[in-house]
Amino acid sequence: MFVVTNANEIEETFRIRISPADLAEGGEYARSFPETGGRVEVHSTEAPDRSKLYYIPMGNPTVTRLATMATDIIRRHDCKVIFSYYLEPYGMAAHLASAWTGVPYVFKHAGSDLNRLLPLDDLKTAYLEVLGRANRIISRGPSRRQLLSLGLDEERLDSRVAFGLPEHYFRPEGPRMDINAFLAELSETQTEEERAAGRYAPIDDRLPTIGIYGKLGVYKGTFDLVNAMARVVRSGKPFNLVAVSHGWQEKAFWRYVAEAGIGQYIRMLPFIPHWNIPSFIRACTAVTFLERDFPIASHTPTIPSEIIQTGCCALVSEEVIRKQMFRLQVRDRQNLIVVPDPKDHDALAARLRFAVESPERAAQIGRRGFEDLGGGHGYKAYVDGLESLLTEVSAEAPATRSLGSAPAPRKEPTPLELVGALFPSTYGALRPELRPAVEAAVSPVDRTSGERAAIAGRVGGALESALAEAAPGEPSAPLELCRYERKLHAWSGMSSTSGEKRATREVRFTATELASLAPVIRGEWEIAGFACDVEAIVSALERKEQVSVSREGVKIFFRRGSMPLRLNEATETLIRLVDETAGTETTESLFDLLAQIFEVPAEGRAHLSSSCLSVLEGLYWEGFLDFEPTPGRDQQTAA
Repeated sequence: MFVVTNANEIEETFRIRISPADLAEGGEYARSFPETGGRVEVHSTEAPDRSKLYYIPMGNPTVTRLATMATDIIRRHDCKVIFSYYLEPYGMAAHLASAWTGVPYVFKHAGSDLNRLLPLDDLKTAYLEVLGRANRIISRGPSRRQLLSLGLDEERLDSRVAFGLPEHYFRPEGPRMDINAFLAELSETQTEEERAAGRYAPIDDRLPTIGIYGKLGVYKGTFDLVNAMARVVRSGKPFNLVAVSHGWQEKAFWRYVAEAGIGQYIRMLPFIPHWNIPSFIRACTAVTFLERDFPIASHTPTIPSEIIQTGCCALVSEEVIRKQMFRLQVRDRQNLIVVPDPKDHDALAARLRFAVESPERAAQIGRRGFEDLGGGHGYKAYVDGLESLLTEVSAEAPATRSLGSAPAPRKEPTPLELVGALFPSTYGALRPELRPAVEAAVSPVDRTSGERAAIAGRVGGALESALAEAAPGEPSAPLELCRYERKLHAWSGMSSTSGEKRATREVRFTATELASLAPVIRGEWEIAGFACDVEAIVSALERKEQVSVSREGVKIFFRRGSMPLRLNEATETLIRLVDETAGTETTESLFDLLAQIFEVPAEGRAHLSSSCLSVLEGLYWEGFLDFEPTPGRDQQTAA
C-alpha cells in the first residue's frame, strides 16, 4: 500500500509529532508484514523549493503535486485502486490521478466536506466532479441522503464501511505516557516566552490530571473548560489539565488561561499519532470531550468511544452523548460523567470536581464505562469490509458520469434480487420452494418509483402477503423476519428527533430526585410483537451460522432515529404507563402502579425502583422521554 500525503509540509499548528522509534524500520508509521509480504510505503511532498518553484501570483500547487506523485506511483507499481479521504486536497488529487491513469477510486467524506466546502459557489463544480466520478463513496445517515439528493446513484454509496476502533490499541491494559518525560523533551526546543510561562515545566503528579485531545475551539468547549477549571481551583481543589492539542485559537487559549490565573496547572502537548493516544488516556484521571453547539449536524465524534474503550473516566457533553450509538446505556456518574451544557460553567465545575475529588471513584467509573459501553466496535469487520470494497472496485472501470449529466441507463434488478437487497434476512431464510411464489408476488410491484423507503414499503407488502399465504395460520421465520425488516425500513425512513435541542436541566437519576417529576414521551414510537426471536435469527444469518428458530416471542421497540430495542414485559409496561399517563403521574406513583401490576412485595420495591430508574435514564439519553413537574406541582409552586 502506498500512502501519498503532504504531511511533511503541514504547518506546525496541526502537525503530528511522530517519535524516531515509530519512524524507524519496523515502527508503527510505515509497517511491513512479513507473514503476507505486504508493506506500507509513505510518500510525502516537501515544502516547495522557492528557488525553483515560483510563479505569480505565488502559491503552493498542493493538488497538482499530490496528483502528480500519486500518478507516478500508480504507473510505477501498477496500483489497482485509489482510496481518498476529504475533498481538499486529497479527493481532488485522487480524482485527477484516476482520470490520468484509468484506475478507479473510492472516496470517504467528512461532515465539513458536504456542509462547509461543497456549498461554496467557486468550488462546487469541481467537488461535484469528484463525487460524481468516484466508483464508491463511503457515507451513511443524513449525509447519505444529502448525496442522493445531489443525484448520485444509490448503488455507488456504501454505508457498510463506516468506522472501526482499533481495539488492539484502545484497551485498558497498556503503557501509560510519562507526561513529565515528554514535557522535558519538549523543553529542549522551547522559546524564551514558553520558558518564562512555564509551558513545559513538570506537572505535579501528586494532583489528579484531566486530559483533553483534539483541536482547540469555542465549539469544542475548550474555553468553557478553562473557565470551569478556574472555579474548581479557586475553591481549593487544584488539578492538572494536560491537552494534546493545538489550533488556530491557541494564542487566545493561552491569553484566557493567563487571565484565569491557572497557567501553572495547564500543559499542552503536540498532536500525537492515534496509536499513542491510549497511553495518554491511561495517564489521566479523566478525559473530557465537551463539544457543544457544533454547526455541522451530521458530525458524530468518535473520541468518547476511544476514552471509554481505554477504560478511563469520560466527561462528555450531553449534545455529543445524544449522537452516540451507546446513548441508551449511559448512566450518569456510574459509567461516565454527563455534562448537560458546557456553557453552564458552574455545572461544569461541579462535574470536574466530582471527577478529581476522588481518583479512585473516577477509575471505577472508567472501568464500569468499559464494561457497559466498550467493545462491539467491529474493527475486524471494518477492515474486512474496506478490503472487500477496495477489491470489488479494483475490478471495475472508473466511473465516468458527471453529476451534471444524465444518469446512465441501469439494469433493473429482478424481483428476487430486489428482495435480497431490501430484505436480506428474509431472503436468507427463504426456503427454495418459496422463491417462485415470492417472485410472482413481487413482479407486478412498482420497483423503481420513489425513494428506497417507499420502494421497500411496496415490495415488503407484497412479500409479506406471499409469505402469509404460504403458511396460513402459522407464523414462519421468513414471515416474521419480513415484518421486522419492514419496520426497520419504515422507521429508518423517518427523520430523527434524538438530536433535537431541548431545555437543559439538571437531572439526577435517583428515586429521591425524580420522585416528584413526571416522565413525558417525546416523538413517535411503536412496540411490535414477533412470534419468534427475529433478532437472534438476523444475527445468525449475518454470521453465516445455522439458524435455530425459537418459538418464544419477542417485543421490539421502534423509534425514529434509534436502533431497535428489545423489551421485556416490565419495560414494555413501564413505557405504556408513561404514555397513558401523559405527564400526569410522577415517577413515584408510576413505580407504585408497576408494583401493583407485578405484585412486588415491599422488600422488592427498592430493586424495582432501581431497575425502573435505569430504564428511564437510558430512554432519557436516547431522547425518547423527558422529565417535567406535574401540573399540580406547578400550581403549588406558583402559589
